[in-house]
Order: sequence, then structure tokens, then C-alpha cells
Amino acid sequence: IDGDRIVIGAPGGEFDLGGVPLPGGLAYLFERVDGTWEQQFFFRGFGVAWPNNFGWSVAIDGDTIAVSAPGEDEWAGAVYVFSKSGPLWYEQARLDAFNREASDCFGGFFTPSSIDISGDIIVVGAPDESSASSGVNGDPYNNGAWQSGAAYVFTRVNGVWNLSTYVKASNTGTEDRFGCGVGVDDGLIVV
Repeated sequence: IDGDRIVIGAPGGEFDLGGVPLPGGLAYLFERVDGTWEQQFFFRGFGVAWPNNFGWSVAIDGDTIAVSAPGEDEWAGAVYVFSKSGPLWYEQARLDAFNREASDCFGGFFTPSSIDISGDIIVVGAPDESSASSGVNGDPYNNGAWQSGAAYVFTRVNGVWNLSTYVKASNTGTEDRFGCGVGVDDGLIVV
């Protein structure tokens, strides 16, 4: 929720295309107008296929919405970013982990709080990522700690989202699932 806007994920939702249900998940935007909440828009990532769980985690800040699809590409996962231009919303970016592998669950899966946004920063958890590195910007490819988890920090510069930081726990361990929950506010992140 942000002010008079709420975004709600529906990872099991189907889009009805002329009587043909297209599974894969949806996200809905509601706005408060004269004290009443009204649905204004719904989102479905372009090119997403079932089962991707689009809408598992959602986040909103101002005119930017982030929606995760952790089941996409054999559970490697992805996050879709939508921005508002005039009265319309459009897909601004698709965010992926640079070291993406099947079953990482980028964008969460165990809890619906694996993405967050504040201004020009998005934090994305990948609770099943398996690097054995620790701390900030370590080796992302050594897969020695199964399901230890990670978090990825993306920043927006001139409308373009880029990965800025790769974060692991200081005491990385197998099945820790670091990244199940993330938060960001005023340049400070918590994982």
C-alpha cells in the first residue's frame, strides 16, 4: 500500500481472453476515490507462462509497482516492474538475477514479502539461491550451500533498472533461505 493505492497479487489468477482462461497469475491495483476503493487496473507480465506464480510478491511506491513471478523459467524466477505514464500503466522492466538458475525462486515463494521498493531501489529475495559466499558482492557461482538464499538490489537511473548489489548472509548456511523477506526504505535494506 502507498497512500491511496493498493496492489494485490493473485498468483493463481487467470486472465480471460474471450472465454479462454490463461493461467499464470495476476496483480490488481486499487485506488481510493472519494473514500471508496475502486479497481483501476490489473497486470499480467507479457510473455509469462504457467506455472510462474506471477503476483506472488508485490510492492508499490508512488508510480512504480513491482510484481514477482518466482515460478518462471523452472523456478528461476523474475520480477516485473510497471510504471505509470499519464493515465496508463506499462511494463518498464523485467528483472532477473545475473546468476539465475532453475529453482532459485527469485522473487520469493515461501512468504509474500520477498520484494520491496522505495524510490529508485528495488530489493528482491531469492530464498533458494545456493551460493556459499557471504556478505556483499561475493562469488555468486560457487553453489556450495544449497538453498542458502540471497538478495539482489536494483537501482533505477534515467528510467533503467540495473543490478547494483548482491547480498548474502554473513554466516551463509545450507537451507537458511536468506531472502524470504526483504524491505527497503530511504536507502536502507533489511533481509
